[in-house]
Amino acid sequence: KPAGSSELGSLVNAHPSEVAVVGDRVLTDIVFGNLAGCTTILVRDLVTTEGDNWAAAQVRWMERKVLSLLIRAGVEPPQVSKKQ
Repeated sequence: KPAGSSELGSLVNAHPSEVAVVGDRVLTDIVFGNLAGCTTILVRDLVTTEGDNWAAAQVRWMERKVLSLLIRAGVEPPQVSKKQ
């Protein structure tokens, strides 16, 4: 996903500021959307840890801890640039 941000506009035929990326992974879905200039929506886990392999479950745990720290520190998400 993150490597495909340059193809996003042609894929959906829209400016990134007109696209919302919805995901349950901070380090893939949300980072991808932010880097592409899209609005991002973080949802609760779409896949249970039962469906994840051990490494993916550990990454999800770490993502939740980092996200919690960022929220407590008052870090705000980036603002989306408007289409020019």
